Amino acid sequence: MGDQAGNIARFAVLAAGWPEAIPGVTVNRACGSSQQALDFAAQAVMSGQHDVVIAGGVEVMSRVPLGAARATGFPYGPRVLDRYHGPEFNQGLSAELIAEKWGLRRHDLDEYAARSHERAAAAIDRGAFARQIVPVQVGEATVAPRVPC
Repeated sequence: MGDQAGNIARFAVLAAGWPEAIPGVTVNRACGSSQQALDFAAQAVMSGQHDVVIAGGVEVMSRVPLGAARATGFPYGPRVLDRYHGPEFNQGLSAELIAEKWGLRRHDLDEYAARSHERAAAAIDRGAFARQIVPVQVGEATVAPRVPC
């Protein structure tokens, strides 16, 4: 379990107390997982295969080092390393270099992210997204989306 749990989507469905008949599918596309989940959800609704789909993403790279879940502890195989001439490329290092170049501190970025969520929640509460976010009746339950703070 823990930070690299096998199927966090399924566990989230069960933890939410939803019926066991509701599936939960985890998409692992690294940093693109939540976008891919949203794309799959939209496609399922647009194609008529599903009436309602909930999609989202979870990632906290600062808690578990890149590649820690792999048996070797290293995320790249020899062919990738040969193709790109070594392990110097990765998003973590890139983010650190960008932060250093522009003088961005982790604390400041975390505060900005928290403010962004607070502003989104306040905008929802004011009705700014009333036409985009609506409650949906699913069986006997009403799902009313809200941005968490």
